[in-house]
Amino acid sequence: MKILIIGNEGFIGGHLSRLLINNGHTLVGLDIAADNTERDGYFRYKGDILNRADVLKAADGCDMVINLAAKHHDFGISREDFFLINEKGTQNLVDCLAELNIKKLVFYSSVAVYGLHDLATSEDTRYEPNND
Repeated sequence: MKILIIGNEGFIGGHLSRLLINNGHTLVGLDIAADNTERDGYFRYKGDILNRADVLKAADGCDMVINLAAKHHDFGISREDFFLINEKGTQNLVDCLAELNIKKLVFYSSVAVYGLHDLATSEDTRYEPNND
């Protein structure tokens, strides 16, 4: 399967890319920190999830997209930037995938939606976010 990983240059993206390649998948990466080169067995596009042309170019010919792109730090990010990347970027991605008829999307998110807990959380845990 040919898979686009958006946010491939990050911590999770690096580990996931190696795992997918080792399991026989063909990869493409899209990341604002990439350098438009092939290395580690796949091509990495420098691009932005907010840029329609970047997403269309990287996703063309893919069977599935894994979105790891996000603004996710607890401080130093404005509320506007947080929603710009996480909401508008995701909407741009979904619109591009519809145009390319790509029906498989894996969206990674944060457990921060559950707030601070002393015990492990699950998908059944009540949402209690303490920030955006």
